[in-house]
Amino acid sequence: MQGSARLRSNLSANLLGTGLSSVIALLSAPLIFRWLGADAYGLIGIYLLLQGLMPLFDLGITPGLARAVAWHRGAGAGGQVLTLVRLAERPMWLFSLVFAVGLFALSGVIAHYWLVSAQLPVTTIRLAIMLMGAALAFRMLAGLQKAALMAIEHQVQTNVVQSIAVLARTLGALAIALGTHTGVRGFFVVQVPVSLIEWWVYRRFLSKALPHAPVPVARDELRQHVRFALGVAGLAALWLLTSQVDKLSLSRILPLAEYGAYSLGVHIASAIIIATGPIQAAVLPRLTRLIAAGEVSQSRLLYGMATAMTVALAFGLTVGICMAGNLVTALMRPAVMLDIRPMQIAVAYALGNCAIAIIGLSYQLQNAHGRLRLHAAGTIAQAVVQIPILVWVASTGSALTTALVFTVMNWLFVILWMPVVHARFLPSGHLLWLRRDLLPPLLLSGTVGFLLVRMMSYEPHSIVLSGASAALGMVVTVAVALLSHADIRAYLHQWWLSHGN
Repeated sequence: MQGSARLRSNLSANLLGTGLSSVIALLSAPLIFRWLGADAYGLIGIYLLLQGLMPLFDLGITPGLARAVAWHRGAGAGGQVLTLVRLAERPMWLFSLVFAVGLFALSGVIAHYWLVSAQLPVTTIRLAIMLMGAALAFRMLAGLQKAALMAIEHQVQTNVVQSIAVLARTLGALAIALGTHTGVRGFFVVQVPVSLIEWWVYRRFLSKALPHAPVPVARDELRQHVRFALGVAGLAALWLLTSQVDKLSLSRILPLAEYGAYSLGVHIASAIIIATGPIQAAVLPRLTRLIAAGEVSQSRLLYGMATAMTVALAFGLTVGICMAGNLVTALMRPAVMLDIRPMQIAVAYALGNCAIAIIGLSYQLQNAHGRLRLHAAGTIAQAVVQIPILVWVASTGSALTTALVFTVMNWLFVILWMPVVHARFLPSGHLLWLRRDLLPPLLLSGTVGFLLVRMMSYEPHSIVLSGASAALGMVVTVAVALLSHADIRAYLHQWWLSHGN
C-alpha cells in the first residue's frame, strides 16, 4: 500500500508539474516572440536545439545514473546510491566545462557563417551563443541531480523546482529583458543564474535525501553500470541526430527570422514531450524493481497504465494546441508577416511528438530490463532511414513539409517497431497491449479531439475565450482517454472507495 501511495503521489506531482511547465511553454513562447521579435526568437530556437543535443555530451551518465540509482535503492543500499552520485558528478563537471568552452570558441564562427539575421548585430548573436554555453553547462549538472532525485522517487520536490525554473527562464527572463531594455541580450543573461540556482537547489535536496556515509559499490557492478551508460550514450547520439537533424538543417537554410517562426511552432509542440517524459520517468523506477523481483503481472499492469496515461496526455495537449491557434496568433501578431505559420508547424510536430512519446515507452520497457541491444538495432535502423530523408526534405522542401515528413516517419516506426519490442519484452504480447492499452485511449481521444476542434473552430472575440476553449478541450480529451482504459477505471474506483472510507 505504501508503494502504491508513493507511486500515486509521484504521478500526481508529475502531472501537476509537467502540466504547469506545458502551460508556461504554450503561453510564454508567443509572448517572447512578440516582444523580442522574430530574429531574437530564432536565437531562442538555437538555444532549444542545443538544449536538445545536450545528452550527446554526457556520454550516457545521466540516464545510466538514473537506472543505477533505482536499482540500488530497490536493493535498500542508500549508501551505494550516494557513492554512485559522487562518481557520476566528477566526469559531468568535465563534460559541462568542455561544452561551455566549445561554444565560447565556436561563437564567432556560428555568428558569422551559420546564422543570418537582418535585425541583430553579429556581436549580439555571438554574446547570446556564449551565454547559451554557460547556461546549458549548468543545466547539464542540474540534469544529473534531477535524474537521481527522480530515481529515488522524490518527485514532488523535483517538479516544484522544475516549474519555478521554467517560469523564471521564460516569463521571468522576458520581464527582465523588457524592464531593462536589453532585449535578447538580457534574456540570455538571465538564463545563466537561473540554471546555476536550479542546479544548487537540486543538489541540496539530493544531499538531504541521501545518507551522509557512502558505501562502496562492487567493481563488477560499476563496470556493468558504465557499460550500460556508454551503450545509452551511443544510442542517444543516434536518436538525437534522428530527432534533431531537421531542426539543425533548417537553422542553416532559413533566415533567422523565419527560423524564429519555425522554432516557435517547434517550441509549442515540445509541450507534449515535456508533459509525457516525467510520467514515464515516474514509472521507470517502479517498473525496474517489479521486473527485477519477477512480478510479471504487476509490471505488465504498470506498463499498460503508463501507455494509456502517455496517450491521454499527448493527444490532450495536441487538441489544446489545435484549439489554441487563435490565441497564439493574437499573442504574436508580428508573425503574420512571415511566410512560415508557426501554428501549422506546431500541429504537425505535435502529432509527431505523440508518436515519439509512444516510442519512448518501448525504450523504458527495455531500460527496465537492462537490455538495450534490440533498442540499439531499432535506433540504428531508424537513423539510417530517417536522417538522409529529413536532410533532403529540409534542403529541397518547405519547413511545413519537413515537419509532416518527420511525423509520418515516426508513426511508421511506431507501427513497425513496437511489435518487435513487445515480442521480446512484454509477456502478454503486442496484440493485448494494442487492444487494452493503446487503441482505446488513442481512438477515443482522437475522435473526441477531432469533434471538439471542429465544434470550436470559430473565431472567438476574446483571447480569454480562446484560451478557455483550448483548456477545456484538452481536459475533456485527457479525461475521456483515461477513462477508456479498464485498469485505470478500476484503479480510480478503488481509490475512490478507499478515500471515501
